[in-house]
Amino acid sequence: MLEEERQVEDGRAVDEDTVEEPVAEAPVAEPETEGAVSEETPEDEALPYDDIGEVDGEAEMRDMIGYIARVLVDDTDAVQVRSEWSDGRLNINLKVADADKGKVIGRRGRVVHAMQSLLRVAATKSNMRAGIDVE
Repeated sequence: MLEEERQVEDGRAVDEDTVEEPVAEAPVAEPETEGAVSEETPEDEALPYDDIGEVDGEAEMRDMIGYIARVLVDDTDAVQVRSEWSDGRLNINLKVADADKGKVIGRRGRVVHAMQSLLRVAATKSNMRAGIDVE
């Protein structure tokens, strides 16, 4: 085919003999009629993360962090583990005696980073995000 027989449209060459077929459009969902019951939860009934209660796996994650901390410290009675939701993320607050903070944190934070890694694995398995705060 000769260059003279081609036309340029939108920066590309198009043959004169080529016929473009119309593109089928995606089906459009029809709007719901009034009085129809929606299966979705209304937005005003959605609970914020602070009020969702305990999520599957949350207690197990708290227990895991508490167990690891109790093995590491000298004063096991001072170990307190609680959890709270903040911005869609589970925060595990670990409170230990002042003398045992160094053992829980570790040199350059290696121990607490290892605990954080284990917590991330458990949280991913439960489809959530989690972190540790040591007090």
